[in-house]
Amino acid sequence: MIYKAKMPFTSSRNLKYGWGTSSLLHGLIMESIDTEYAEILHSGQLRVFSQSVISDTEINYWIISTFSDEAYERILLPVLALEKAEITQKDDIISFEKAEITCTSFEKLFAAHYIANEPIRRLKLDFLTPASFKAGGKYINIPDPGLILSGLARRFDNDCDIHDTIYDALFDEIEQRVSFSSFNIRSAQFPIEQVRIPAFRGSVTLWISGNETFCRYINMICEYASYSGIGIKTALGMGQVTYSPLIKKEKEEIF
Repeated sequence: MIYKAKMPFTSSRNLKYGWGTSSLLHGLIMESIDTEYAEILHSGQLRVFSQSVISDTEINYWIISTFSDEAYERILLPVLALEKAEITQKDDIISFEKAEITCTSFEKLFAAHYIANEPIRRLKLDFLTPASFKAGGKYINIPDPGLILSGLARRFDNDCDIHDTIYDALFDEIEQRVSFSSFNIRSAQFPIEQVRIPAFRGSVTLWISGNETFCRYINMICEYASYSGIGIKTALGMGQVTYSPLIKKEKEEIF
């Protein structure tokens, strides 16, 4: 099962926490879970959760998603049990309220897009926190459909334990069949300790021109992105998105 928890929290000093503080709460996760499991996560052997901090007017939210039953039990349940936590870097104590929890499964995602719904050719991804990619040892902070979807396809397969995807053919089809119909992005920097990672924020709208099966697949992995995030360092708070299928316009302009 795939779980997402949205936990409101308040600050004893009435501080506002935004995405720039996500790495602080990543540290809180590591302090709250089993030491041996935390070491496995630190080693990079598992990518089984994403998390971020966002604020809505006066309310702070901590959003955590897990992608397996084991991760739910060993990461999310200990975090949900927290009532208060000390944030020493800010000389603050935060208090957690009851979390809003949503869940799905890989089977439900498949059924929703391949059985229940009509194929949607136009979808929007809103980046709630800065996102970036990395290739050849360099950060890439300007998105394109290939960067977004190729990494997302590999992540979906890994989490779903799929090993037979022919990626060269898939990525060629993505390059040929998916484009931005519109976008509104701006540069950003994401702080992690003493480093500021070049990134971007905003939204992109994808137009999918392939066959229905391909169209359904792209929508499925983009909905999964609302749990997993997109790009690098999603466990530290980067690349958190929302997925919105859009009704096709009578005439769709492609840029």
